[in-house]
Amino acid sequence: MQEQDERARFLDCVWAELGVDPHQINLVGTGHNGQVYQISEHLCVKIGKNPCVIAVPESLRNCENLAIPQRTFFSPSGTYVATLQPYLNQYSIQHFIRRGITLPEDQGREIASGLLSGLRQLHENGYVHRDMYPGNIMLSSERGHIRAVIIDFDEMRPMTPQTRACFRFNGYHGPDIVFHDGVYDDKAEMFAAGVILWELFLGKCAFAGYDLFGKVIENSWEAYQQNKESCHHQVKEALQRAAVEIEKMRLVSGERGDLLSLLLNPDREKRITSTEALEHPFFRKK
Repeated sequence: MQEQDERARFLDCVWAELGVDPHQINLVGTGHNGQVYQISEHLCVKIGKNPCVIAVPESLRNCENLAIPQRTFFSPSGTYVATLQPYLNQYSIQHFIRRGITLPEDQGREIASGLLSGLRQLHENGYVHRDMYPGNIMLSSERGHIRAVIIDFDEMRPMTPQTRACFRFNGYHGPDIVFHDGVYDDKAEMFAAGVILWELFLGKCAFAGYDLFGKVIENSWEAYQQNKESCHHQVKEALQRAAVEIEKMRLVSGERGDLLSLLLNPDREKRITSTEALEHPFFRKK
C-alpha cells in the first residue's frame, strides 16, 4: 500500500510539472517495465520502477529514427522513474510479424534504411539499445513514405567491454551472445537487426525471432517462467541451424539476401556494422 501511495503521489507531481489534466490522460500501454499514458496528440509518459537510467546525449535527440525521451522525472525515494517521450500512434513491426505479413521490397527497403540509420546514430555515439526486437520499432507514415522509429530506451547503455545483453534468450541474439554471453556491442545488435529484417522481408525465421520468445511470453508470461529452461534450450537449438539456413536464403534472395547474410554472420568479427549495411547495393535501388 505504501508503495502504491508513493506511485500515485509521484504521478500527481509529474502531471502538475507538465501542466496536464489527470482527467484527460489515457492509459495506452502496459508492459513488464511499466505503463504508458498518452497526454497529448504527440506526447506520452512512461512510468515504471527505476532502472539504471542514463543521461541521453544531446547528439541523439534530433535523429528522426529515434524516439528519445525529452524529460526524465524520479520519485523522491528513487523507486519510480517517468519519462516524457514522443507518442507514435502507429503499428510496430511486430504487428506485421505476428500476423505473418511480409512487405513489398520497396517498403521493406525504406523501413530497413530507417532502422539502420537509427542504430548508426546510437552506435556512432557509443551506445547500444539492448532491447532490439520488433515491438520496439514503430512505423510512421508521412507524405507517402514509411519511417522506422526506434522506441524504449530503458535498457540503453554505453558500449564497454563489460556491457552484456539485458536478456540472452529473447530470440534476436547471435551465437556470441546466446552461447558465450559475450560483450554486447554494435556487432551484437546488428544480428538482432538482421533477424527483424528477415521476418519483415521473408516471414518466419527458422533459427531465431518472434516465435521463439515473443510469442511465448505474449501467450503467458507465467507459463514461460515455469518452463524457461525448456524455452532457452529451444532458442539454443534453433540457433545451431543458423549458418545452414542463412546460406540457403542467400542463394535465392538476391541483394536482399546478401544484406541479411552479412548482418547475420554467426562470426561476429565478419558481421557488418550499420554504416557498412547502409552502403550495401540493396539500398542503391530506386
